[in-house]
Amino acid sequence: MSERRRAEPPLSGLLPPDGGEMVIGETFQVVLTQAGPFSHAILERVEELQPAGAGPVFADPQHAFWFWLIPSGIPWAHRHAFHYSKGGIELPPLDRTEPPGAYWVRVPRTHWVGPRTLATALNDIAPPPPGSALLSPRAAAAPTTAGEAR
Repeated sequence: MSERRRAEPPLSGLLPPDGGEMVIGETFQVVLTQAGPFSHAILERVEELQPAGAGPVFADPQHAFWFWLIPSGIPWAHRHAFHYSKGGIELPPLDRTEPPGAYWVRVPRTHWVGPRTLATALNDIAPPPPGSALLSPRAAAAPTTAGEAR
């Protein structure tokens, strides 16, 4: 592990420990997928593709979505997910890992969800129609650690 990597702050230091409102786009963007078996299958595939773990993902049973946090500044699109690069979002407390309310499926630790990894998992779980563009080539080399994503 490089010195730079060891010196990076954990993602949990960038997010409010007690949860609360954060601005989307300053530190991260949000990708939403439909809650249930679909998101569970995506998570399983992301964790196969990203050996360090999926990165921060939370669920909100009240809205039936999973929220995947990816690095800010990355062009991203997929027909089986919603993408928000601006706006506000209410995050759950970092220690909430089960309902009631919104909870972390994967607690923020050292890296964001890899945008390319998430797109690949979505393609594997719900393949797009032939010839559709899903992810900007710029995102291929996108950083997923807190220090590199700035």
